[in-house]
Amino acid sequence: MHTMKDEMVKDSDARVAQRRVRRGRVVSGVTLILLGALIIAHNLYPGIRFRDYWPLILIGIGLVLIVRSRN
Repeated sequence: MHTMKDEMVKDSDARVAQRRVRRGRVVSGVTLILLGALIIAHNLYPGIRFRDYWPLILIGIGLVLIVRSRN
């Protein structure tokens, strides 16, 4: 027999799972966008060496994730 508390726990678990899926999709989407932007930038400006700037890219991704997590 299911109680009201059991139903609330199931709803809460389902919401947490949905948030994880959405967060994973957002991270995947941002990653693909950044990779595409890097490829386009490299094609437009072949003299830029992105291996020198990859730490800044990681910092930028981290900042975006922090800002989004607060909303």
